[in-house]
Amino acid sequence: MTTFIYVLIYVLVIFLLLFVMASILSFRARRWLPSPLRNWSDRAGAWLRGLFVRQPSAAPVSVDDNVMNPDAFHTEFLKRADAFLQMQRKGFWSMERIFSLIIGLGAIVGLYLSAVAVMNYLHDRQFLGHYRSVGKEYFEKGDYRRAAAAYKEAVQLRPNDPELQCYFIGTSAFSGAQGREALDRAEVQCKLVMTYQLLDANGYNFVGVVYGRNGSYEDAEKAFKKATGLKDGIFDLAEYNLAKAYAEHAKTFGTQPQAESARRADYLQRALAVNKTLLGRNKTEVRALYNTSCDYALLGDASDAINTLKAALDGGYDRYQVIARDPDLDGIREDPRFRQLIKSRYAEVLGKYQGLLESAQTESDALHVLAWIELFSDDPVRIKEGVEYANRTLSRDPENPDYKATLAQLYAARGEYRSALVRIDEAINKEPSRYYYVRLRRSWEPKTGAR
Repeated sequence: MTTFIYVLIYVLVIFLLLFVMASILSFRARRWLPSPLRNWSDRAGAWLRGLFVRQPSAAPVSVDDNVMNPDAFHTEFLKRADAFLQMQRKGFWSMERIFSLIIGLGAIVGLYLSAVAVMNYLHDRQFLGHYRSVGKEYFEKGDYRRAAAAYKEAVQLRPNDPELQCYFIGTSAFSGAQGREALDRAEVQCKLVMTYQLLDANGYNFVGVVYGRNGSYEDAEKAFKKATGLKDGIFDLAEYNLAKAYAEHAKTFGTQPQAESARRADYLQRALAVNKTLLGRNKTEVRALYNTSCDYALLGDASDAINTLKAALDGGYDRYQVIARDPDLDGIREDPRFRQLIKSRYAEVLGKYQGLLESAQTESDALHVLAWIELFSDDPVRIKEGVEYANRTLSRDPENPDYKATLAQLYAARGEYRSALVRIDEAINKEPSRYYYVRLRRSWEPKTGAR
């Protein structure tokens, strides 16, 4: 849009240059103008000349015989100016031709700048679409760092676009480097673009994700519903995100008292309903299957949670780095059926994440999964290797409570309960709201005599 304005300004400057010069000087160059513009030019010239020529008074007053009357002075000045111009017109480099040449050169320069601006506009629009699509692709994959880099390039091409600013600020905040303040800025920017309705369905979906990340779940739910409405009620990604927003909203309510528990259950049921609608239309959406498993686990329905998780894994869900850390599954982690399910995938998980580690992709996540999966090996040698993987993971992120808890469980699997208690206490200090860690500690205390 900015480039278009520049082109418009160039064209207007060319027109005004021709119009004003022809109006003031009354040269033959005015013949280039259409008849209506020539008439306007005559009027403009008359008006401009009227600014400098005073009308003679009815009774000129002479102040002194040696001082020229002002009206006579203006008249004499105009006569001499006309005589000068007439003389200039007789030579090849007359004033008329000089000014005509200036006007022509100005028009050529203006046309050249207009052409350059148009080419830049077409070039920018082509690359802008590319950066938008790349940013959207990375964002949907959860690679927020690369998504932010793509949107940054788009913003450089169109710096005054509020929608692009919203995308860039939001993805930058998701990358984790800029913290809560960046999320607040992203939310403010999103409110701006929503107020002026500058978004399409994908834009509203993005805005909903920003709200959800910032804990504004009601606003997130409205944005996802708006996105789905713009797609005639069928927008898989927005429905998937709406179900997640309902589940996250549910977790803001406690299990006690009864009113809190009822609202928690209500939002989880809403999440289940949206996921079931989505899965009824698209059975290959394994992420929705996984989230359904989490919803059941949060509702305390272990059987449905484990069966749905199995369906998700059978359907191709393979983000074990999420399964290893997700607190939504804490309610079924000690269930023998969950243990058996993960154990049946042991060789698959080991092969995949060793390959990722060798290719230096997602190194910390790969190390953590390789440590966590050894909890299901029932092999003391493999568990020892798991401890080594867990220590390597912690060396990269020493304050991560998930990594500390995994190392604690590996120590416990080796019978080293005192070391396990030390690590699980560190995890609890980092994340005191995760009751699963407290349950693990209580189960190990009797084996050490600790209090």
